[in-house]
Amino acid sequence: MPVVGLTPGVGYFFALRTLDNGGNWSPVSDIAYLPSDVAGLFSIFAAPQFSAPRPNPARGGANFSVTLPAPEWMRVEAFDVVGRKVRTIAMGQYSAGNFALKWDLHDDAGRSLEPGAYIVRSQMGDTVILRRLTVVH
Repeated sequence: MPVVGLTPGVGYFFALRTLDNGGNWSPVSDIAYLPSDVAGLFSIFAAPQFSAPRPNPARGGANFSVTLPAPEWMRVEAFDVVGRKVRTIAMGQYSAGNFALKWDLHDDAGRSLEPGAYIVRSQMGDTVILRRLTVVH
């Protein structure tokens, strides 16, 4: 689980609880302390993150997780296998943090995509990440 937005020079305590599919909560984990002087702490998540699509193969919609360590301009576009752009999924200035990006698997004209392979290109500042998505019906 990426943790973003930490401030250099500040110590942080972490403890976790988890929930399973049956609605059962775990006990609180051991509490960990992360001192502010850990070398390289802020370089771990210094680059934006863009997850693989879920589900994949997809039918009806696909979800991506995005992590931006700082406010960033972002553009996410989908292309067919011959390189034609089929959809601009997101474009604009985004705040730092974690968020979900959803795509309904329609093209820019509102038509459902044909079954096949697609490439999703995310550009977040200078970082470019490509993900492959298979659409099925």
